[in-house]
Amino acid sequence: MTTTTTTRSRTPPRQDPTHDLNAQIDAILRELELPSRPGKRPDLIIGTLTVPVDLTDAMRVPKGGEAEYIDAQLSQLAGKAVRAGEALIVQAFGGDPAAVAWFMSALCLLTSNQKSIRELHGVGPAVTRLRNFCVKADCRVAVADPRFPQQVVQVSGWLQAHVLSTLTTLQDDHLQQLDAIYNPGRIPAKANKFTPPQIGPLKPDVLKAKLVEQLKAVVRSELSQWQTDTGAPAEARPLEDIRAVADYIQGWLRDRFPSSRWPRPTAGTTPGSFTGT
Repeated sequence: MTTTTTTRSRTPPRQDPTHDLNAQIDAILRELELPSRPGKRPDLIIGTLTVPVDLTDAMRVPKGGEAEYIDAQLSQLAGKAVRAGEALIVQAFGGDPAAVAWFMSALCLLTSNQKSIRELHGVGPAVTRLRNFCVKADCRVAVADPRFPQQVVQVSGWLQAHVLSTLTTLQDDHLQQLDAIYNPGRIPAKANKFTPPQIGPLKPDVLKAKLVEQLKAVVRSELSQWQTDTGAPAEARPLEDIRAVADYIQGWLRDRFPSSRWPRPTAGTTPGSFTGT
């Protein structure tokens, strides 16, 4: 008896085009999925200062919850209950949504680095400077701007305080370098220590001749700044013109690099007040 075996070619099952499309959509959605901390950014590193940056909590504040969030952040920074959110939004910020968002994000950055801030200079002055700065729309950058964390660190006085806290006392080698700069002509001795040269007795004639010659050179150098390329005297400019330029530069620097000291109290305010204007 003969058995016949029949072999059939097996074709792969036909793929459902709808299934393929859904899979592609799922893959795209996974790529577009927001991270669990959308406000997390790379650390801000300025010299020896490293600031972790995560603004997620401020980003997730629902509309209408701004005052409550500000109160919570100020209370956390102050270590006691603070109710100033509504007053700040209405009085200090005039209800400007951009200013409110800037201030909330700045507070978020402070509270997430509270230990560092408190060890450097306390939080009262920092919050006051941020409050006064964020109403200047022409100075502040948007929260989404990569420069935002650096602006907060600068305006709050955080960076200045950190730099001052890292200063060390001068060592012998530093003093020797300064000695060489301010007292040229000294010769190095053993262990790189500088000793005064042997000057010898005073020579009045030599001193007079060299002094007059060098003074003339200084006067000629200074005078050249008041001459044109042809050697003619430069035209005099009114002092008010110079003052206008100087005032602009001084104001620009004051807005971007405020003093790290406590602000002078004004009428209706006390040092460290969060709501005074």
